[in-house]
Amino acid sequence: ALAVHNGLLYAGGMFQTAGSLSNVNNLAAWNGSSWLQVDNGVTGTTGAYVTALLSTSSGLVVGGNFQTAGSTSNLPCQNIALWNGAAFVNNYNATFNGPIYTLGEYGGQLVAGGTFTTPYLNIASWNGSAWNPLSGGITLFYQIPYNGVASQIDYGGALIVGGHYKHADNVSTTQNIARWNGSAWSAIPGGDIPDTLAIVNDFLPFDNKLYVGGEFAQVGLVPALGVAEWNGTGWNTTGHTHKLVRALAAYDSCGTFPCDLYAAGEGFLNRWICLSSTNESANTIQFRIYPNPAGDHIDVHLSRVLPEGSTLHISDLQGRVRLKQKIQGESVHLQVEHLLAGTYIISVWVPGGNPAYARFVRH
Repeated sequence: ALAVHNGLLYAGGMFQTAGSLSNVNNLAAWNGSSWLQVDNGVTGTTGAYVTALLSTSSGLVVGGNFQTAGSTSNLPCQNIALWNGAAFVNNYNATFNGPIYTLGEYGGQLVAGGTFTTPYLNIASWNGSAWNPLSGGITLFYQIPYNGVASQIDYGGALIVGGHYKHADNVSTTQNIARWNGSAWSAIPGGDIPDTLAIVNDFLPFDNKLYVGGEFAQVGLVPALGVAEWNGTGWNTTGHTHKLVRALAAYDSCGTFPCDLYAAGEGFLNRWICLSSTNESANTIQFRIYPNPAGDHIDVHLSRVLPEGSTLHISDLQGRVRLKQKIQGESVHLQVEHLLAGTYIISVWVPGGNPAYARFVRH
């Protein structure tokens, strides 16, 4: 697992050394030139590891399989803990009896998924004081490690959840992929992944669509090897040539917005070149951002007055929308003090046209 938090790159997994450091115990931080200890990481009685990291305003949430966080903190925990930059400070009153593989946020709550039966069935949400179920949860084919909920993304107003599982809350056609709206589970329009040996490992919003990576050869009724494209109403193939994909990522080689999609898996790295570079609009928008890098506020200056219904979105590099605002006039003043330090994408959306994108840095 990898996550950027407060200017450091955190790496989690199953390891004891990082660079010249020893006893890092499955978690370390990279400052751009050297590795740093994270209070000697996390440990457990058998085979401890870290499989999920999530940067939040409260700190870095760490998930996996472990029972103690930090040597100074020496925090008793059960597969989840919070790092505040100096110590592990929160164990979330956790009673997870199995590993956590994915951490995310939805509806202002922390969501943990993996292979466990307590506190709830393979997925649960934290409201700040207690864990709560997502209805009847996720039912697995086999309740053993390395099955279960493996991935999640807040996309299109819903939480999309992937993994290797039988169904979500007994809803039909939710095998290995399902959608949660905050109160109920539903199937993905276009169908689920019919192979009982399949798994969804990663999600990536890209080129105004959602890309799904994992081990599969078909999604819904569409043949798709390893990577599939969801346009909101149905599935499309991508022509990907490998069946087992572990991770998806986008890289900004165009200089304005990530336009190269990468898929990585067992012994390969595939590149899909500049999908969004072909997504031209006759209704072209241009804008500039000042100041950039920014402090607590930014001004967005547009090349023209936009039609009614136009909106501006600020998203992080994981595709999560952090701010959404209607646009009136030729400039917009935005307060961004709630954003953590890092790189963000501003997108301007016009009814009937394609969005325009630009980057800014919050320091």
